[in-house]
Amino acid sequence: MLRIAIPSRDDKGLESSIEDHFGRSSYFTIVDVVNGEIVRVTVLVNPFKEHGYGDIPRFLKSHGVDVVLAKRMGVRAQDFFKKLGIKVELGFEGLVSEAVKEYLSRLNQGI
Repeated sequence: MLRIAIPSRDDKGLESSIEDHFGRSSYFTIVDVVNGEIVRVTVLVNPFKEHGYGDIPRFLKSHGVDVVLAKRMGVRAQDFFKKLGIKVELGFEGLVSEAVKEYLSRLNQGI
């Protein structure tokens, strides 16, 4: 299983819009993928809108996240995720469903 987290503007799951500013996201949509298929979608409220260094990466790690998809993210945050063993992929915009589909397509193509 692959667990993907995406910073989201609202709690609509796959139909949520991706939040532009990762750390100020109101929600994180968590998408579980098995064999390339979405098997579960969970929406978490971000308890760290006012956060310290490492709060959000540790929070997502505690929920078993393997990969974060985001529009952009600061270098320090990326480094913290990396130290926790969480992969960060940037440049995603639009809906959560579109980001997950694009990421899974990249994985299938070996990009």
